[in-house]
Amino acid sequence: MRFEIADLVIAIYRPDHREPESPRAMEADLVIAKNRYGPTGISTVIFQNQFMRFTNMPPIPTDNPPSLPA
Repeated sequence: MRFEIADLVIAIYRPDHREPESPRAMEADLVIAKNRYGPTGISTVIFQNQFMRFTNMPPIPTDNPPSLPA
C-alpha cells in the first residue's frame, strides 16, 4: 500500500455560499492549512462565479490605508 504525503493543503471558504446576502459577496478565503515549504495562513481572493475562477483582490492604496477599530 502506498500513501502520498501532501506538500500543500488548501481549503476554500465562501461566505456567500451559505448566506447569499453576505456583505462579503464574491469573496473567498483560501485557507492554507499546510505548506511544507512556506507559511500558512488565509488569503482573500475574488470568486467570479460566472467563470468559475478566482482572481486577486485589488491592492489597498498605501496613501490612505483603512483604520482598524479600537
